[in-house]
Amino acid sequence: MVKIRSKKYKLESQPKKDIIVEIGDLELYFQNAYSIVSLINDILIGILYLGGSLSNLLGGPEMLSKVLYLLGSISLILRPLIQLVQNVYVYREKKRPVKYKMNKKPSENESEE
Repeated sequence: MVKIRSKKYKLESQPKKDIIVEIGDLELYFQNAYSIVSLINDILIGILYLGGSLSNLLGGPEMLSKVLYLLGSISLILRPLIQLVQNVYVYREKKRPVKYKMNKKPSENESEE
């Protein structure tokens, strides 16, 4: 059975994956690798749907249009998966030792009262 619970915590800064691309004297610095992958995926979706539309509009091969639309649809499915990978952390919580209170035996003086 799956248990869902809420937990308040202070988020410590997680290490982020940055990407630096050096082209000659220029340096392109991307702050979050997942954001870049998501943006590239969005651009790819646009190119695939544009190619499928142009193929239909200009009388290109029907099979090419269908393949481009299919690839665009698969890319749309990847968008939320990329965000899930970015935002879900799997970790094992450290177990804390359980402190038991030992019941004291009543002293002889207390039992007589």
